[in-house]
Amino acid sequence: WEDYLSGKNENTVTQEDADEFNANYSKALGALLLIETNLDELGNEYTRGVFVEREASVPGRHINRASVSASELTGVPEIHFNLDGTGGTLMARATGRHKRDQPDPRRLGIVRTDTRIIGTGEKARAEQFKTLVSAPSINGRIATRGMIEGIDSYEEATTISSALNNPLENPVRIIESRTVDPSLGRRSIEQGYKAAIWGLIVVAVFMLIYYLLSGVMANIALSLNIVILLGVLCWFDATLTLPGIAGVVLTIGMAVDANVLIYERIREELNLGKSLKGAITSGYDKAFGTIFDANITTMIASLILIYMGKGPVKGFGYTLTIGIITSMFTALVATRVVMDFLLNAGIIGSDNSKRAMHLRPTAGLPKFDFLKYATPA
Repeated sequence: WEDYLSGKNENTVTQEDADEFNANYSKALGALLLIETNLDELGNEYTRGVFVEREASVPGRHINRASVSASELTGVPEIHFNLDGTGGTLMARATGRHKRDQPDPRRLGIVRTDTRIIGTGEKARAEQFKTLVSAPSINGRIATRGMIEGIDSYEEATTISSALNNPLENPVRIIESRTVDPSLGRRSIEQGYKAAIWGLIVVAVFMLIYYLLSGVMANIALSLNIVILLGVLCWFDATLTLPGIAGVVLTIGMAVDANVLIYERIREELNLGKSLKGAITSGYDKAFGTIFDANITTMIASLILIYMGKGPVKGFGYTLTIGIITSMFTALVATRVVMDFLLNAGIIGSDNSKRAMHLRPTAGLPKFDFLKYATPA
């Protein structure tokens, strides 16, 4: 065994080392390499490798009872345990042979066998793995009664006592696996999809009617935004839940809002008598600050949801954060590239093209004078 640890200190053995040993050498040597977690004098956690026999010297079914109590002398926690007759015989044989003053001194490893279900449906399988709970030194021969001392905390003592009191002799076997269709949840998801699609359609139609050619470019950017957003979610292998769909719908509105700010800025620049090229440049430059501030404040809120939220709330925060980034990219970069291309190609730039974009300086807008209803303080 020591050959395996050559060049390593037992305190530097990692879980990867243990997995490698158990896979390649465990059966031949009749031992398992497990990782023990302890606390040093400063309270810092550290791990070390411990070899234990593959077959238990005393199976857990022979332990009648284990309880935690305080030492009468020091007040520190200690564990008292009782074994049945067979367990006492096995324990006496093991501890008598390996106590400190014997030629082959060893520690007594307390090992818990857990079962983990891997996979789902027909591919599900039960896999057992062993965890080293504690490894106290053997100070003397133990029969049907024993005591574990030198425990640092009551929490650790309770963990060890629980492992001794709950031996699971029968491994978990998958007899039958069923999948129940969540009909109510599925209907909610379908309604969420419909809401997102209708929201996208209504927004696209409004932009097309109100901004004409500019609306077409905004709708292209909006479609690109949704594609990028869903692509990022697929890349992270994320599941689109109801809160996630809500984040997508909110992203649609935020993306269009950025385009509206840009187009209205371009309209103002045209009203000042600038050419379409100059108005586009100034419009994007002046709208950037407003768009950036609005999206950053929303992103701060979404990051708080990710940090403090759980489950669906965190999922909404992730979707919203990704949507903010993609909407800023499509609004500030994608539409600008398309507009510059059309401008340089001579497709837009004339007076008629301004009218087609619905950005003609003379295009009047309804005005509502709300301030006339204000009452002086």
